Amino acid sequence: MSNIAVVGAGYVGLVTAAALAKLGHDVTCIDVDVEKVRAIKANRLPIEEPDLTPLWRHYQRRSTLRATADHAEAVRGSDFVFLCVGRPQGATAV
Repeated sequence: MSNIAVVGAGYVGLVTAAALAKLGHDVTCIDVDVEKVRAIKANRLPIEEPDLTPLWRHYQRRSTLRATADHAEAVRGSDFVFLCVGRPQGATAV
């Protein structure tokens, strides 16, 4: 089991974090939006994805999946850090 930090609590980050927890890892999902983190901790996920909410709840209850806005705390001690943040949209985006 690895300690993993997932930066970004959007579509990619939340799904990635839940999948990694299901694989047996200890996962912390990080986001700069404190209100979003509070909602996630209360099991109110900000996205709709089939089967994600029950999966998130299951691993959150097992304490192997959590959300935080404290980047330093989450990254410290992590074996891996996944960056799942948005990218700029537009004609010049690659």
